Amino acid sequence: MTEKDPVEVIRQALSQTLVFYYPFAGRLREGPQRKLMVDCTGEGAMFMEGDADVTLAEFGDSLQPPFPCFDELLYDVPGSQQITDTPLLLVTRLKCGGFILVVRFNHTMFDGFGYQQFINAWAEIARGVTKPSIAPVWAMQIEADEDVRMMCIVNARGRFNPPLPDGYYGNAFAYLAAVTSAGKLCRNPFGYAVELINKVKGEMKEEYLQSVADLMVMKGRSLLFTTVRSCIVSYLARVNLRAVDFGWGKAVYGGVAQAGAGSFPGISYFCSAKNGKGEEGIIFSIFLPAEAMERFAKEFNHMLCNQNQPQSTL
Repeated sequence: MTEKDPVEVIRQALSQTLVFYYPFAGRLREGPQRKLMVDCTGEGAMFMEGDADVTLAEFGDSLQPPFPCFDELLYDVPGSQQITDTPLLLVTRLKCGGFILVVRFNHTMFDGFGYQQFINAWAEIARGVTKPSIAPVWAMQIEADEDVRMMCIVNARGRFNPPLPDGYYGNAFAYLAAVTSAGKLCRNPFGYAVELINKVKGEMKEEYLQSVADLMVMKGRSLLFTTVRSCIVSYLARVNLRAVDFGWGKAVYGGVAQAGAGSFPGISYFCSAKNGKGEEGIIFSIFLPAEAMERFAKEFNHMLCNQNQPQSTL
């Protein structure tokens, strides 16, 4: 594949992949009561190409957020951020023969695992197969819907009976919130917060998900989670995008480019990564004000030091 132009290979593969994942070639529309619907128009996706006069090696040994020249490598097409606009795909060739693939999508279309399934199908077709190894399934009836909140995005795929069919790539997750007061959070040890989170995660069963779906139907798009004094964490380390191979080998990094989502900076992500020594690890992207970041780093390092101290028993 090294002698081929990655832009053309990926562009052609995308056009073939959208035949199977046809909703992504359509457009989101607003219906009654602001309900979002997919209009399968077949218009396709916005595809852009670029060239960067750098090599992959020039980015350094460890590829992880924050990326150097981030703003220069991404082109923010004017007017493309609205919820009903087209998905945006950008391939940038590097001087060494590698490339950077950027995908902007609307989260109402799929979740992290659905995204991985779509990307894998796209990569399979780029390598020469005629159809995805997992047949895509689109329509499903169940969708996921002075205190502080730690909200976790929990995968719901294994929590139904019968389970969701293989190949389902729509949204199947729910936001769970561990709610407490700022005072209780400060007065109690770290384990207090962990217990709160474990408790709400244990409550997410099929009945809970059905209840959330029913509430979303009743409330429509007026049902929004609060971002005030809220922190959201999404664990994407199991969404193995580094294993995706378009024919040039596996990716050296596969995950989010930065923390936050749109205008809300309070979303953090756990992504798998490998450092310059080849050691596997987890990257945790987080946005905080400068003063809060210094305090966070201090507290986090203090916690790690305590964990590494030998424990004595009296």
